[in-house]
Amino acid sequence: MKRASLAVLLAVAVLAAAGCAGSAKQANDNTGPPARTGVRMPEKYPGLEMSRVPAGYRPPISAHSLLHQFTRLRGTAGGRPEAHLWTINGTYPAWVFTAHYPGGTAFGVYDLRGRRWTMSFRTPLHFAASACRGGTCGFPANQGALDFAAGYAERTAGAIHVFAGDSIDDAADRVDLYLVHAPRSLIHALNVAHPGTYVIHNDAPRTFAAVMRVENGLDFTALQAKGIDIASAGPNGKGQLIVGVTKNIPTAQAYFDATYGRGFARVVHDEPAHATPAIGLVR
Repeated sequence: MKRASLAVLLAVAVLAAAGCAGSAKQANDNTGPPARTGVRMPEKYPGLEMSRVPAGYRPPISAHSLLHQFTRLRGTAGGRPEAHLWTINGTYPAWVFTAHYPGGTAFGVYDLRGRRWTMSFRTPLHFAASACRGGTCGFPANQGALDFAAGYAERTAGAIHVFAGDSIDDAADRVDLYLVHAPRSLIHALNVAHPGTYVIHNDAPRTFAAVMRVENGLDFTALQAKGIDIASAGPNGKGQLIVGVTKNIPTAQAYFDATYGRGFARVVHDEPAHATPAIGLVR
């Protein structure tokens, strides 16, 4: 068992250096023997636990096919990478990539169940131990992918007028997506395009476009004459307009409820922005 594991690691390291696609199948993929975990990793991090994958588990994606992505995540520093199969926090099987460099080690964790990078960090750690939680550690490894998924959802849902807003949850490595009673066909298409990425809330009261039409039509001067001094206004990304006023919140809320319907806008206290002079260097 141990000899087979070391052979797997050696094959992955050679493939990373030589880019030998022909040997990839012999390393770790569906056509080869069941993958095993590698040597025991001595590093310990609060909130991050690695245990063996179930006996006979076969990874759906080979380590070799992910090596170039790990190289981009860790940068150019470090030696040849190694890959081990582990179960992360007793939750999901993952490829754990490591590359040693002077003074520490670069880590990358690819979730084989969710098909996504969940961790990318270096030791010694430059963040608090509490940053390791819920199966993620350090800064999101696929921030660019989350941004792309959010933009894709906005364009796709916006095209059929059901998009209310979205936000990126870095800690959960997910995109929270708010839709206005979108059809199942759209939700299916989104999940197929970016599996395991969206947390979809399909009960937003109105679209982002509808909220923006009202915001763009606000006449601040005319409202000020009614005793409504607006300091800020904008959508909350969930189908509602947030209006910040300097005073008379009940008056402003009553006006927006009567004009646009109860719940369209939520009035809060805010102060107008003031320009501040530049501060020079104190010598």
